[in-house]
Amino acid sequence: ARAESPGINIVFTKNAYQYGGRLINNTHISGHIESMNIWYKAL
Repeated sequence: ARAESPGINIVFTKNAYQYGGRLINNTHISGHIESMNIWYKAL
Protein backbone atom coordinates (compact mmCIF):
# COMPACT_ATOMS: atom_id res chain seq x y z
CA ALA A 1 0.00 0.00 0.00
CA ARG A 2 1.22 3.52 -0.67
CA ALA A 3 2.76 4.91 2.50
CA GLU A 4 1.16 8.33 1.95
CA SER A 5 -2.36 6.92 1.46
CA PRO A 6 -4.04 6.87 4.89
CA GLY A 7 -7.29 5.36 3.60
CA ILE A 8 -5.90 2.04 2.39
CA ASN A 9 -3.58 1.75 5.39
CA ILE A 10 -6.58 2.17 7.72
CA VAL A 11 -8.42 -0.58 5.80
CA PHE A 12 -5.51 -2.99 6.34
CA THR A 13 -5.33 -2.10 10.05
CA LYS A 14 -9.07 -2.60 10.60
CA ASN A 15 -8.96 -5.99 8.85
CA ALA A 16 -6.40 -7.53 11.23
CA TYR A 17 -3.37 -7.18 8.95
CA GLN A 18 0.02 -6.73 10.61
CA TYR A 19 2.34 -3.92 9.60
CA GLY A 20 5.57 -5.41 8.27
CA GLY A 21 7.54 -2.27 7.53
CA ARG A 22 8.14 0.26 4.79
CA LEU A 23 10.01 0.06 1.51
CA ILE A 24 11.53 3.53 1.17
CA ASN A 25 11.41 5.17 -2.28
CA ASN A 26 11.11 1.87 -4.15
CA THR A 27 8.10 2.32 -6.45
CA HIS A 28 7.61 4.49 -9.54
CA ILE A 29 3.98 5.62 -9.85
CA SER A 30 2.79 8.33 -12.27
CA GLY A 31 6.22 9.88 -12.63
CA HIS A 32 7.01 9.94 -8.91
CA ILE A 33 9.03 7.72 -6.60
CA GLU A 34 6.95 6.58 -3.60
CA SER A 35 7.41 4.53 -0.46
CA MET A 36 5.24 1.48 0.16
CA ASN A 37 3.98 -0.05 3.41
CA ILE A 38 4.07 -3.84 3.70
CA TRP A 39 1.04 -5.53 5.27
CA TYR A 40 0.57 -9.24 5.96
CA LYS A 41 -1.92 -11.68 7.45
CA ALA A 42 -1.50 -15.31 8.43
CA LEU A 43 -3.56 -17.63 6.23
